[in-house]
Amino acid sequence: VTEHKLPRAYVAFLDEIFKGSSAILNTNLRIMNERIFNNVDDNPKVPLISMFGASNEVPAGDELSALWDRLHFRHKVSALRESSNFVKMLSTPIPENPTPVVSLEDIAAANVLVQQVRVTDDVFEALRDLRSDLMKASIEPSERRWVDAVAIIRAEAFFNGRDVADTEDTRPLMHVLWNREDDMREVRKQVL
Repeated sequence: VTEHKLPRAYVAFLDEIFKGSSAILNTNLRIMNERIFNNVDDNPKVPLISMFGASNEVPAGDELSALWDRLHFRHKVSALRESSNFVKMLSTPIPENPTPVVSLEDIAAANVLVQQVRVTDDVFEALRDLRSDLMKASIEPSERRWVDAVAIIRAEAFFNGRDVADTEDTRPLMHVLWNREDDMREVRKQVL
């Protein structure tokens, strides 16, 4: 049964993303990489546009590194500190059927425009220098992450209303290029 499940989702949220069995983790990897889910007499194409995951811990073992590497943005979320935010969280009702703020057609159209954003040699040189600086700090994101970084830079330029990316559009990479929590601060420093 795939209706209303991940193989038919355009946007997905996976809670405790690293807790699945190896079969589930491999299925998630295939869906993320190839957008394919094989099921008898069923369309294997997965329409997934974006996947979000949450976990109470950053994966430490090699068996989860492939999945971890494919999660583009990484954010560590701390517990609420201010009492007013705590009260707001408790008192704000969660809508049962929230109104979409963007359509699937809008996303597809934006994606076409993002692909047309030009990345200049200055940006590629900045990425080369950033990679070198991170390597000196023993932080080595995978080649996959660097390729993904270029797409993220294009998207950042698009969100800022430009069709040519510049070095300021590398700022989101502070949430992309770290693997270990201990590296977050150094990556942020080097990117900024």
